[in-house]
Amino acid sequence: MWHIDGGTARHDAVAWGYAKQAAKRGVEIHQLTEVQELVIENGTLTAVKTNR
Repeated sequence: MWHIDGGTARHDAVAWGYAKQAAKRGVEIHQLTEVQELVIENGTLTAVKTNR
């Protein structure tokens, strides 16, 4: 990303930063996995169905 007043950000560093913080909070990240459905109950994401 680039913004004339704000500078630049490396997209890979941003993505890995999000992944690192998510992992600290118990999120499991499965690379090369297709999301097939998001299950939302009462406005809250409760499950992610994948091709695995």
